[in-house]
Amino acid sequence: MYLYLLKKSFQINSSYRSFNSVSISGYLINRLANFFIPFFLILKVKPNTITVINFFIGCFCIIFIFIFDSVFFSYSILLYILNKILDHCDGGLARFYKKKTFFGKLIDSVSDALFFPFFILSLAIFFYLKTNNFYLIIFGSVSSIFICFDIFILDKFSSLVRWCNQENKNKFPSYIRQCHYSRLFYSFEDLIFLGVIILYFFKNNLHFSQIILFAIFFVNCTSFLLNIFIHILFGYKFLNYDKK
Repeated sequence: MYLYLLKKSFQINSSYRSFNSVSISGYLINRLANFFIPFFLILKVKPNTITVINFFIGCFCIIFIFIFDSVFFSYSILLYILNKILDHCDGGLARFYKKKTFFGKLIDSVSDALFFPFFILSLAIFFYLKTNNFYLIIFGSVSSIFICFDIFILDKFSSLVRWCNQENKNKFPSYIRQCHYSRLFYSFEDLIFLGVIILYFFKNNLHFSQIILFAIFFVNCTSFLLNIFIHILFGYKFLNYDKK
């Protein structure tokens, strides 16, 4: 049973998440998620249930960081990876059942919007308390705020373009980053994921950890600024119509 469901899961999700449509880390995690999906299918777990479970895993991930212990910090990074895997599992289950809901999309988006900014901020606080480097708090706070705005811009732009398309009978793409500069933003995702993994192995090397953390913050901020510029540019092109 497991092997049959595993093969079926790979067939469904591999075509949906091809190498060209996701980041390298996203591609690898998606393939890894396929090994978990058959267990959820056997247990008859619904996609939205996975999303809710993943929300609490994200909460524990951040709580473990705030225990301010190196062992629990390692657990937190492992939960971060598990969160990434389950984030692909709920979508994979939905595609397997051929039943996607807008509510599932909502709670998945809300979970991501809450988890990632707080995760980045918690990393900044964890290493600040170990190094007393105040710039970690400043840069980490700015980076986490930018993540929130990044998510807001993507969702707001998408909804406005769809609304404008409906009123003016256009067919402009609502997700710019899927059509333009996608590999650049995928590279940003890979760098951030790689940086978090490096922190797992070098958490006790405070000098090197600070460099990696600042690199993560810098990539986040760069991604946000480019995201703003690109969406304003295409927003002028796609949304420059009178609202009815």
